[in-house]
Amino acid sequence: MALWRKLRALSTADRWLLAEAGLLLLVCRIGLWLLPYARLRRMVDGTSPPAPEPPRDFPERVSWAIGALARRLPAMTCLVQSLAAHALLRRAGCPAELRIGVQAGARNAVKPLEAHAWVECEGRIVVGDVPDLAEYSVLRASAPPATAAAPRRS
Repeated sequence: MALWRKLRALSTADRWLLAEAGLLLLVCRIGLWLLPYARLRRMVDGTSPPAPEPPRDFPERVSWAIGALARRLPAMTCLVQSLAAHALLRRAGCPAELRIGVQAGARNAVKPLEAHAWVECEGRIVVGDVPDLAEYSVLRASAPPATAAAPRRS
């Protein structure tokens, strides 16, 4: 019941953000089970009309929404959260970058290679901040997946 009261106390904008974040988290989670990564990225990043200037605090609101939902939904890995946050930020017109990194020689002998995903926006980490983030080597700065070029007509 306390959760319902908290939800009702939110602004309409925050409720819509939670709804969109929840939908994207579920789409990303199911998509990672069923689709190749590149296809899922094209699907969630998509092309959307240019958004008006997002509110200055939008990255913080996205961080809050993704974190609040990820704590309550099962199997919300760092990759799922990062994909959803990246899509939300890009749709709002924020210059976000999805990063995937690896940590060689991890402390766990069973898993000698650790991977982690996070999202940066304007030099700040929006989703995926962990204490040892500096120890991860970025595999590549993940730009939106390329789409096939339309054939030229003469």
